[in-house]
Amino acid sequence: MRRRLAQVGLALALVAVAFALRGRRPTPSGKPATRTTPEDVVRALFEAASRGDDEAYLALTGGEFRASLLESRRDLGRAAFRESLKRTTEGVKGLAMVREGSRPDGGLALQVELTFLDRNERQTVVLARRDGGWVVVWMGPARRVVPAVPYGAPAFE
Repeated sequence: MRRRLAQVGLALALVAVAFALRGRRPTPSGKPATRTTPEDVVRALFEAASRGDDEAYLALTGGEFRASLLESRRDLGRAAFRESLKRTTEGVKGLAMVREGSRPDGGLALQVELTFLDRNERQTVVLARRDGGWVVVWMGPARRVVPAVPYGAPAFE
């Protein structure tokens, strides 16, 4: 019985460690790996926003977009900037992405759709390659779309 409990405990500990380290693939240099796909970057961007993690959020951006975000953080103050990040993702129930295709500058555009209880929001996100990975260099305005059937409505009566 004790041996079985020890095995179960070890298995649970391994699962907990794997869960804690998910997405953190070390590179030979010891630095964290860059996100491998544009979709990974966008997902991580919205996750960082939902936590109010301004450093992680900014690390996923580049170019003039990053410069404007840094200016906003400086103007608002760090605490208010973090709260504004959290507000942008408040109530998000789902996230979907579709690639629009490659751009002449080597970048890529994604059509991103956020699902809320009462609406969906669509926006274009443009990414560029940087240091072997991707960074967000532009986000278009969110366009509000009211779905014909609200989120969570029964599919069958």
